Amino acid sequence: MKNNLFYIILLPFIMLFSCNNDEDISPKPQISNFSVSDGHHHHGAHEGTIIIAGEEAIIDADLEGNKLSTVKLDIHWGEGHEHSITHDEDSIPWATNIIWQFGVNDGLTPEGVYPNNHQLHEHIDIPSMVEGLPIKEGNYHFLLHLWDQDGNETQSVLNVEIISNHEHE
Repeated sequence: MKNNLFYIILLPFIMLFSCNNDEDISPKPQISNFSVSDGHHHHGAHEGTIIIAGEEAIIDADLEGNKLSTVKLDIHWGEGHEHSITHDEDSIPWATNIIWQFGVNDGLTPEGVYPNNHQLHEHIDIPSMVEGLPIKEGNYHFLLHLWDQDGNETQSVLNVEIISNHEHE
């Protein structure tokens, strides 16, 4: 009898935790072909992406999801995985967040339009000076976030070298 009573008490808990949740969970949005290139197509002796401070960077990515909502580009100093915002006397690490919206006035798409696919192609200016000092040269993280209407998020990161000394070819 004690065993039966134990199972009778335990049964509701087993049913509670073993029920199949029929909620419709939408998949995370996807970012593919994410790239950062310079606006003048400079080619140096360095490997990888190099952007010149004071010039333009081009951000490209293929975005996919269920009713895309927001794209955010987070750029920050990332050399050696140190996300420091301190600076020395000669230069300062640069950081910025750029947000693009879907479905709003002056957004990536017209008001009320939330696409399932979008080819992001944006030009951004890379400053040469911040707070009166030249920006610190080195590796920066270009972190692209993507959200859909359901609040699902995904992200992709690229390491980009920003340099300031450059001779035009």
